[in-house]
Amino acid sequence: MSYRLTKNISRDTRVLILLAVVGLVVFVFVLPGQHPDSKADTRLSRSDAVAAATTFLVRHGYSTTDLEPRARLHRWSSVIESVQDSLGRSYLMQNIDAVEQEVLPLHSWEVIFYQPTSVGGWDGVFNLGLTLSGKVFEFSNNSIYLGRLDRVAIGTLFRNRRPVDRIVTDPDSLRPPSFDFDSGLFPTRLEYPSDTTALLFKRGVSEENAGELLISPEGTVAIARHHLEQYHLAGYFFAADSVWLATDADGTVANVRFVSTESQHGQIFTPVVSITTRGSLYSIEVRHDSPAAESDNTTTEIVALGISAAVAFIIFSFLIVSFFRRLISRLIDVKAALIDAFAFATMLVLWIVTISNLVFGFSPFPIWARLLFPLVIGGFVGGGMAVLLFLVTSSADSLARPHWSRQLLSASLMRQGRIMNVRVGQALIRGVLLGFVLLGLTTALLAIVPDIRLELGPDLASGASASPFLSAIGLHGFVGYAELGIVLVGVLAVVRRNTARTAWSIAAAVIVLASVQISFPAIRPMGLEWLVSGIMGLVIGIAFIRFDLATILTGYFSGSVLWMLKEAFLTSGSGTGFDFILAVLLLVSLIIIGSVGIIRGAPIERVRDYVPAYIRDLRQQERLQHELSIAQQVQESFLPREMPSISGLDVAARCLPAEEVGGDYFDFVSVSPDRLAIVIGDVSGKGIQAAFFMTLTKGFLRTLCRENHEPAEVLKRINALFWENAPRGTFISMIYGILDLREHTFTFARAGHNPIILRRGGSQPAIEFIQPQGLGIGLASSNVFDKNIKQEVIRLGEDDTLVLFTDGFSEAMNTERKLFGDKQLSDVILDCESTLARGVLDTVQEEVDKFVDGAERHDDMTMIVVRFAAPVEKLAMA
Repeated sequence: MSYRLTKNISRDTRVLILLAVVGLVVFVFVLPGQHPDSKADTRLSRSDAVAAATTFLVRHGYSTTDLEPRARLHRWSSVIESVQDSLGRSYLMQNIDAVEQEVLPLHSWEVIFYQPTSVGGWDGVFNLGLTLSGKVFEFSNNSIYLGRLDRVAIGTLFRNRRPVDRIVTDPDSLRPPSFDFDSGLFPTRLEYPSDTTALLFKRGVSEENAGELLISPEGTVAIARHHLEQYHLAGYFFAADSVWLATDADGTVANVRFVSTESQHGQIFTPVVSITTRGSLYSIEVRHDSPAAESDNTTTEIVALGISAAVAFIIFSFLIVSFFRRLISRLIDVKAALIDAFAFATMLVLWIVTISNLVFGFSPFPIWARLLFPLVIGGFVGGGMAVLLFLVTSSADSLARPHWSRQLLSASLMRQGRIMNVRVGQALIRGVLLGFVLLGLTTALLAIVPDIRLELGPDLASGASASPFLSAIGLHGFVGYAELGIVLVGVLAVVRRNTARTAWSIAAAVIVLASVQISFPAIRPMGLEWLVSGIMGLVIGIAFIRFDLATILTGYFSGSVLWMLKEAFLTSGSGTGFDFILAVLLLVSLIIIGSVGIIRGAPIERVRDYVPAYIRDLRQQERLQHELSIAQQVQESFLPREMPSISGLDVAARCLPAEEVGGDYFDFVSVSPDRLAIVIGDVSGKGIQAAFFMTLTKGFLRTLCRENHEPAEVLKRINALFWENAPRGTFISMIYGILDLREHTFTFARAGHNPIILRRGGSQPAIEFIQPQGLGIGLASSNVFDKNIKQEVIRLGEDDTLVLFTDGFSEAMNTERKLFGDKQLSDVILDCESTLARGVLDTVQEEVDKFVDGAERHDDMTMIVVRFAAPVEKLAMA
């Protein structure tokens, strides 16, 4: 078994194994020095964070009874990105420990307290941001409770310390008076005055506020500064910037905006502190700015995103248009496209559900609504995406299969569930190895290019999803297939259709994957993201050409899932350790399945190529078309190649089958030097079956007519033979006659065929329909047939014309479903000005074509025209 496994490892795969080992080592050991998440020391557990937040609320007079807390790791991503923009990622990584310890909580715990609603859902009441050491630096309050009296904060209003002592030690000393803001001194967010000598508070004098202590704007600033100095930003010196009141139905709070007087690590902070009339903290929100940051790149990013969106739109639009064009041509593998559309739309819905707080989080909606909404949203999103995926994936597959059939084979086998074979086994193992290569490549580029800035979201994987493992599978399974299985394959199909040079295909892979930003991390500036995506596109393009589609899909999936869960080994205690283990087990399972497929599965030479149903149909259609072409040639060979060349006799004939082959038949046989046999026949139906019975009948007739039997006798014998050999329900109408060149007669019998039209020549031409009795051949046994057939003799004179035809002429139908008819046919023959048989035939054909006006031909059309050109004393075969 090991020999078979080794035997199926090609030179390219050995190189891939070496690169994968290097890539994995680089990813594990180099990435921590390049990524800010590696500095997030979560010594504070999730439960400790909840306990610290609860203590803070209780200390400020807020009750947590009946509240449900939930904590998640959080990035202060805007600060991380701002420091990178102003000072660079290298500076951030070198000083991140000092930054975290000094003033900037780049990573934090976000703790939200929820209370149940009357309808069975949950409402967020308090939202706290805690540093990883447990200090609160942000606090927002959605409750109507304004907190208890904060005696220490109120004490900052008193310059004489003795009142402060009374406030702190005597709980009843401040009952009379109560506190309120001196609203008359508070403008609507006017800049805070710099007068530091102003009173901090005064006693109310009017009837409405007598006995109250009215807090001035200066007093409000003093209380707000007291609260600000208790928290993580205490290392800064802040100057008050503005102060204003906010009043609603729940009460009045005062807001004070501070600005740091100097920057720390390139950042200027502007905390906004809100306090209540009792001096308690209502909220504290920290904003920041980076005066040293580079110029705003918003325009550049919008342009870059516009380019990416335009590229994707053009490719998808092209594939959709191609779908309908190829659908008309029946070049779509519908079954395969349906499988892909369903599978990857399901992955998208899985990702949507796992990141949805409606189901797994706390929501104001009742439980039934939280279950229903994702089903409805997922149904619409998944259904719409499934339709789009069906259109574009079937189009991309159909375009690529003629040019990249080998690269698509493994993916096609996997789609059919044919996993246990060498091809799929190799693709799975190579895919996992390619994922390690892409991870190492991405990490190496971060280390080599210090100007790369990571654009990180506010939530780590553990906080952004109920199940980071399932979320990663859903997101990257869908995105990887959309970008590689559809966009890349569709573009490469077009490139290969126009040029067979591999270099152009690789260049196309680089350009298209750079445009759609295939890189694992979000990178700034946009030019470097294109560079990283282009390099990854180069590796993926080479892997597609050297290996196959299943390899690059598995590779992108493996690498992106591990990248999404990388915080498991970057950030201790992040909560994604179990998910990372599941991801590793998944990749190990893929390697095991691949190894089993190589060792015990069908070898390459025994794995049948996947042939889509439409290609099999096309091949069958081509084969039938070829066979019909041969049948047409054979049938044409049965018809006379040349008209009889007889002095004084003008003959023309034509046979036009409704399909490639038909059941009409005509022939001329020289029975003796002065006798010419003429036959015309029409087998019921058309196509192959009619042609077969026409050929059978010709064999019968050719044998019988040389025995010099009378026409009626010949038809009787043909009927007997046909009755014995043909199935019931198949019949032939026929006229068989002998043209006697000496006697100027045409002796014939009719077996259920159309009448003969006789045009008498002379100064006054006339038309005769000659229709002796007779049944169709094969309609009845010999006893019945022989009793009903009659023979008739026509004497012919100068310029007399015989016209024998099948019902394809008389029953020709136009678009209004009207028939040409025997009467109109005879009128055309009567009025024909041509004196040649060919002229009569062409005139009839033109009039019929004009009548049908482009309508489809419903039946075979055959006609024989025989004209006596002059009196003949001695006629001989030429």
